[in-house]
Amino acid sequence: MTTETTRRAIFGGAGLAAVALAVPALATTGSTGSGISPDLADLITAAADAMRISNDFDANTYAPLKARTMALVDRIPHVTVDIDGDPYWTTAKPGAVNLARGAAERDPSRRHPDSAKLRSLVAADLRRQREATRIKLTTGLTAAFDRSNELSEAMADAEMAVAHFACKTAADLHAKLAFMTDRQMDDGMMLLDIVLADAARLANKEG
Repeated sequence: MTTETTRRAIFGGAGLAAVALAVPALATTGSTGSGISPDLADLITAAADAMRISNDFDANTYAPLKARTMALVDRIPHVTVDIDGDPYWTTAKPGAVNLARGAAERDPSRRHPDSAKLRSLVAADLRRQREATRIKLTTGLTAAFDRSNELSEAMADAEMAVAHFACKTAADLHAKLAFMTDRQMDDGMMLLDIVLADAARLANKEG
């Protein structure tokens, strides 16, 4: 996420944390033992479960599998093309491959004296990429990567469910802001309107 500077400036750089400190955590009739509405408590619990599942998968499955797989990928031999004795032209250097690819694309007629060598470097890099893709599929890293993304998205959805909960009490608002601050949901996300809607709803109740 990127920092949304305009919203942070409103609170002097403190973001939602400043708002959370300003809202008292009040116990209310019909709330849970923690002082918040049962529905909100359930959403916060669901978000905690989603984070735990996502983090556990990444730590116990995806990360070690990625380490093992990338070790295999790193063993794929690199290719160096001799252009005027310059060792720069190798698949080990992405910049060299990009320059070679650009030169080849700008020379469709292959008039440049080094065209064949440059194209051979690009071809060698493509072969390495295909082999790397094969290895990732074989080890299951590609599937694990997709699963990691799915769990991360599920966690984000659970977090947003908390953010969009219509607070019924000041205790709800405090709990929601504390949750959003803990998850750093004020970093690059336009959520102030949600908080303002809660504040307006509570103000109308008190009025």
